[in-house]
Amino acid sequence: MIAIPLSQKDSTKLNEDFSSAPFFALMDTLSGNFRIVENKDNVLDLFKENNIDSIVAYEKEDVLQTIAQSDIDVFSAYKNSLTLEEIYTKAVNNKLTKMY
Repeated sequence: MIAIPLSQKDSTKLNEDFSSAPFFALMDTLSGNFRIVENKDNVLDLFKENNIDSIVAYEKEDVLQTIAQSDIDVFSAYKNSLTLEEIYTKAVNNKLTKMY
């Protein structure tokens, strides 16, 4: 399961600022199905509760190292505002680049 930061609940594009994203799309990389959840005060708890094993981030942020230390893979979008569909396609084709 992969977490993707969103700026709005109905957004389909990656939010540029991971740490301030008000919502996350939680995507099942086997099926492509996803659901939107509201960001909590403790994002690590949110990820653990939802069995998140990886995230996609727009660019490097300090918080991403902390997340990576919790056995969650961090992938880079290389400053591209990818859509959920593009992220899914990259994930199933092993085309996401690991940052941490």
